[in-house]
Amino acid sequence: MVSSKQQNHTYLLHMRKWMLYIHLHAGLLCSSYLLLYGISALDFNHEFISDDVNNGTTTWTRTLILPDLRGRQSTGGART
Repeated sequence: MVSSKQQNHTYLLHMRKWMLYIHLHAGLLCSSYLLLYGISALDFNHEFISDDVNNGTTTWTRTLILPDLRGRQSTGGART
């Protein structure tokens, strides 16, 4: 006859095995994501994978449309 203490010990060993199994496979899943994330971050910051590297020069352009402020009266900083 098996005592309750032995059954509890067997149950704990079985649970420990499953927790180790789940932790191992979750870690493997996360490590593949982190590796992909790291490689893409390096590519975004250093452009070592893509072919359209523009010889180290970066040009930033943006069209800016300003409102016509002629004819407005100054209110001394207060808005009405």
